Amino acid sequence: MAGKKIELGPTGRVVAERIKSYREGKNLTWTQLAKRMSECGRPIAAIALRRIEDGERRVDVDDLLALAYTLEVNPHALLFPRLSISDGIVETVEVSGLSEISGETLWEWADGEKPLYDPTEDPRAFTGRTRPSWKYTVDEDAADKLSLRRELDELRLTHYNFQDEVTRLLGEMRKQLKEDHGDD
Repeated sequence: MAGKKIELGPTGRVVAERIKSYREGKNLTWTQLAKRMSECGRPIAAIALRRIEDGERRVDVDDLLALAYTLEVNPHALLFPRLSISDGIVETVEVSGLSEISGETLWEWADGEKPLYDPTEDPRAFTGRTRPSWKYTVDEDAADKLSLRRELDELRLTHYNFQDEVTRLLGEMRKQLKEDHGDD
């Protein structure tokens, strides 16, 4: 007896969209991607790939990892939506089990940088608990590097926003000069 179909949640819909986006970005047909999946030992038929992209078939964890491998991306790239930044603020996203959350917070949690539920927990303890020991050791140098990386990211964002604003203002000035002096 067949059970009731479980509808895709927000993360399932993102996975379907991201698979389609990466497949199309690589100019792969469903048949070509199916061949790659078979070659890596996780066969999925072309029709099943179409159904995944159409939201008619769920992706299990094994499929997700094999799809990430064959599409040459990190599994997070399939799990989470592309995010945009507006006025220095990363958009919020809907995630299964979490409702709406800041995209930045989501990525920091997924990358093992910050705990999601306890903002008072030391991020170094969270990182040490969620990453393999060979990848991360809790020490002051690592914490300092993480802090410096965040500061650098903030500076880059400020720099890009400044560049965008200068470009916009220069465009407005050129337009105003043309209007004031005609097309001489």
